Amino acid sequence: LKTPFEKLCEGMPEEFATYLEYVRNLAFDEDPDYRYMRWLFQNLFHRQGFQNDGCFDWNVVKARPASQAQELREERMRKA
Repeated sequence: LKTPFEKLCEGMPEEFATYLEYVRNLAFDEDPDYRYMRWLFQNLFHRQGFQNDGCFDWNVVKARPASQAQELREERMRKA
């Protein structure tokens, strides 16, 4: 518990240390500011150049070839 968040999150985007600091400082009965936390990581997501394709790692079957997974992803996007 004595490891500083900056050290713990070394090599990762600063938003992770910011998040950990924020939640550590919440009072036991205090509601978190979900809008702020969502903004924090959405901002990072876009800054890193990612695009929301609606496909999550846990939805992709690892045994499929990448081309087949891409076809399934594109089909899912057409339906949306």
